[in-house]
Amino acid sequence: MPNLAVSEPLSMLKPMVLPTLCSEPLVSVLVANFNYAKYVGQAIESVLQQSYQNFEIVICDDGSTDNSCDVIQSYLTRDPRVILVRRPNGGQAAAWNAAYATSKGEIVCILDSDDTFARRKIEKVVQEFLAFPEAGFVANALVRVDSRGRERGRYPLTGRLARGWLGPQVVASGGLLRNQTCSSCISLRREVAARIFPIDVRLKINADIAVNILGSLFAVTAAVDENLTFYKCHSRNATNPSLKHRTLQDFMAARKRNEDLLRANYQTVAFHIAKQIPGIALHDLDESWFVVENRYVLSRLAGEPREIQLSWFRKLMSHPQTEASLSRYFYRLSWFLPASILRTGLDWVFGQSILKQLISKVWPYGGLRTGRRSETNGRA
Repeated sequence: MPNLAVSEPLSMLKPMVLPTLCSEPLVSVLVANFNYAKYVGQAIESVLQQSYQNFEIVICDDGSTDNSCDVIQSYLTRDPRVILVRRPNGGQAAAWNAAYATSKGEIVCILDSDDTFARRKIEKVVQEFLAFPEAGFVANALVRVDSRGRERGRYPLTGRLARGWLGPQVVASGGLLRNQTCSSCISLRREVAARIFPIDVRLKINADIAVNILGSLFAVTAAVDENLTFYKCHSRNATNPSLKHRTLQDFMAARKRNEDLLRANYQTVAFHIAKQIPGIALHDLDESWFVVENRYVLSRLAGEPREIQLSWFRKLMSHPQTEASLSRYFYRLSWFLPASILRTGLDWVFGQSILKQLISKVWPYGGLRTGRRSETNGRA
């Protein structure tokens, strides 16, 4: 990993100035699908039932071997706004690229084929762009649901999504801010999307990390703290903090895999920045909170020599993002916990425990703000 030091002056980094958006813009919903015949119909239905109806759904089937295309085809005859693009399997980024190239909307929303939108999702996103004309990127909160449609907590649980001009913060943090959101919560002005797409096709999964970083670098971010997306938790999620790993080895392997995904996205973003914003480079990813925290946890769980564990612990506790977060109390205590209890503690702090699910229903930015009982969450 090259050491991409923070470039000076950061005054070179400016948000895009965007043209005025019309009062009822066309919204393109991009869907990448691979072998999700079980879920893709629910995703499409959630868009067709939107309160805002000026949209198109562009679905790229990425070489599915199940009956996904049959499911999608059944909607093509029902509604001309549903568009199917087919291509050989190439991964998430390649499928998004194909869908984007076919789309025409002034606003671009992303929807994973196993997720669903709340009924007013597109309406709220359009309202946010119109209310903040300088914004080129809108994020929203989500509710995790299981395959049976039962709520399993919101994200972010507490606090608010990042917003405003985040470019300098993104650079200083190695591209990774806390409370950034996932694919199905991302909406972009087309002018911003045009600077992001096509995405590096080597990003087979979790290309949303790169989109989050680049969107925040190119434009002002706005955010809707209501739960406008239902994120489906199931055994095939690429990364899912709420999934239980049966063994310590599984838990550690998942953390290592997540760091590898971060590194792949980091390299893609670094390449984009070098082409489009000369003189600006991200801070070294190895200094980011996410990597430092991961290295500390893995060193503890792997039983590395005490001096190595202590070195990562000190680095974590002195990190600005730890000092600014309530999690600092947990990490301070974690040094004294046996590895088995540390692992359980991490599940409680970052997983979707029953207690946290209950908190998410009554928190000021929690599930009750969606008018949840009147929404559809894509139940089968």
